[in-house]
Amino acid sequence: MTRFLKWDYDNGVVVEYARTGDCNGCGACCQTIIRFDLLTLKGEAPDPKAGSGTTDYKGVWAEYNDGATRRFFRFHEQPRSAVYHRCPVFSMHKSRCTHYDARGLICSGFPFIPENVERFAECSYQFEEIGRWAIEVAT
Repeated sequence: MTRFLKWDYDNGVVVEYARTGDCNGCGACCQTIIRFDLLTLKGEAPDPKAGSGTTDYKGVWAEYNDGATRRFFRFHEQPRSAVYHRCPVFSMHKSRCTHYDARGLICSGFPFIPENVERFAECSYQFEEIGRWAIEVAT
């Protein structure tokens, strides 16, 4: 089972979400510049009090957990003017990715948390909060 968690280090809380819906093919996320940092862990829990060369454990990180590997993404807010600068492998004619079967996780797993879809009214994914813990309890 895939788990979607939001690690909010600024507020000291972890929120787990159930994601529902299927991609409706609107292409909104593929037509947007998405900038992010990535941290990958094999079964380990992140230490909320210690930084590393990969992350500073500040801000909000989205976790995509497929049971074997935990991937953490920190998204960088882009100005509204950055919307609709499409991915170079996105086909406007087909409204689909031309590398769909070989997409990376940032594309195949997106969106990870509710904030990822807030600016895309046409997106069919929805999130429901199913758990909330203090970071110290979650690690």
